[in-house]
Amino acid sequence: MQNYKKKQITIVGYGQVGKIVKKLVDTIYKVNICTKKSYNEELFKDSDFVILCLPNNCAETVNRVSGWTKKSCIFIDHSTINPNEYNKIKGKINVLDCPVTKSHLSLPFVTMVGGKKRILDKAQSLLRLYCAKIIHIGVLGAGQKAKLVNQLCAIYCLCGVNDAIQLGKTFKLPSMKIHDMLLSGSANCVQLKNFKKLLQGSYKNTNIEKEIKIMLDCIKVLTK
Repeated sequence: MQNYKKKQITIVGYGQVGKIVKKLVDTIYKVNICTKKSYNEELFKDSDFVILCLPNNCAETVNRVSGWTKKSCIFIDHSTINPNEYNKIKGKINVLDCPVTKSHLSLPFVTMVGGKKRILDKAQSLLRLYCAKIIHIGVLGAGQKAKLVNQLCAIYCLCGVNDAIQLGKTFKLPSMKIHDMLLSGSANCVQLKNFKKLLQGSYKNTNIEKEIKIMLDCIKVLTK
């Protein structure tokens, strides 16, 4: 019987997304994990895929690591970064920008993809293990732009929920009955999950400031 060699993945960055990805692909792929500070050539030389889950400087990582990988290796970037970052990538490297958002379907994520379709076709079987939907938006960087559109909508919804809470307080209405009403009617939205934290003033999301800065930076480039 012929021995089956598992394809290899190296995940760079082991935050929330990296941990979920590892859990769902671990039985099918050989998985290496490292941080940006701890990676070395040995981790990448046999990798078929490199998955990036980093807060910034992804192009720098791709440029460095690509010198250690096979030419056929595909870089999948799940980070949320400025789409103009990909202009810094040097040489012919197989890269997909695949930022993710939480899914309410059977699998944890929805990904919006930028990059060549032929590269995406080769990565589909891997992405399908943890993405309920894979939406090919366009060229490299288009995935990040679509993520910004998604996040702007989410931020407005969050602000709407918060404003509704404040109006309810002004009217001296019972807050949890308002919560029940909103969940049950046409105002229902994903951001209502944050109702209680917004009500208590304990809601925190450190990504919002970063995402708004990226949006503003992108607009500045477009309007130059």
